[in-house]
Amino acid sequence: MKNKRFLGFIALFLAMCSVNTSCSSSSDDTPPPPPTPPVVVIPEPGEDDVKPTADSKYEHKVLVEDFTGTWCGWCPRVAHAIEESEKLYPESFVAIALHNGDNMEYKPQSVLANALWNKFSIPANERGYPFCTINRKQTWTYPEPSFLDDPKKLKQESSNIGIRFSSVVTNTNASVEANIAFSEDMENVSYVVFILESGLIAKQANYTDYYTGKGNITNFVHNHVVLAASKEIKGEAIASENSKKGKIATFSNLAFTYKGKDAANMSVAVAVFNAAGDCINVQIAPANTTRGYKLAK
Repeated sequence: MKNKRFLGFIALFLAMCSVNTSCSSSSDDTPPPPPTPPVVVIPEPGEDDVKPTADSKYEHKVLVEDFTGTWCGWCPRVAHAIEESEKLYPESFVAIALHNGDNMEYKPQSVLANALWNKFSIPANERGYPFCTINRKQTWTYPEPSFLDDPKKLKQESSNIGIRFSSVVTNTNASVEANIAFSEDMENVSYVVFILESGLIAKQANYTDYYTGKGNITNFVHNHVVLAASKEIKGEAIASENSKKGKIATFSNLAFTYKGKDAANMSVAVAVFNAAGDCINVQIAPANTTRGYKLAK
């Protein structure tokens, strides 16, 4: 009797499988397609945005690039200068941190550092960290905390370059769409998109008297750390036909992958460079938002 019941149970199970595909091992089963990458759609100009014209004058900001590392004991001097300068001149510049030789390292930074050392004719025996540049046009004068107005000196009342962008950002990948509007004819212009994260905690070597004084800082807060950037960190070319007065260069679904901690602490920056490699405008916005064109005040 037990054998008959057992055989009956198997027959019932097989019958159920014949009508339930989840039980099937048929070769017709195929894995689901990979998810479609997020598509960024920039909305029409809103309350905090403007529609660009050929004669628009846009808000201008300065780019500060801090080449640093947690092992670099003199680097807190520059971090302190950036923090103090931001207090004195809010909304004047965008500071980003390019780490080397630590867990926050962005490896392509070495290509940019070497290019800038060459541009500024810095001898090989004087190349090291910290190394901080302003608009890729000059270095921040040493000692940086004594020259807090260095970035402000390059701030312009307006720019002929308007920058508008939106982003879809997670802890590990991002998609960005950027529009760059021109109010003058330009040649050999380029741009770079940066994915940044703030609030990263790590031990920091410190040979300075800033923060807690000399010695390792256990819970140093690292801000605007570069997680990813455009493939050509020195600048992705903008076609000359798109960099004429009244034109808008559009770059859609720019994809980035990285290892971040928290998208809520991330931001996106877009910088534009002239033929000499100098930054002529840069703007920043929190991740997963739209940063519209803004006219100069």
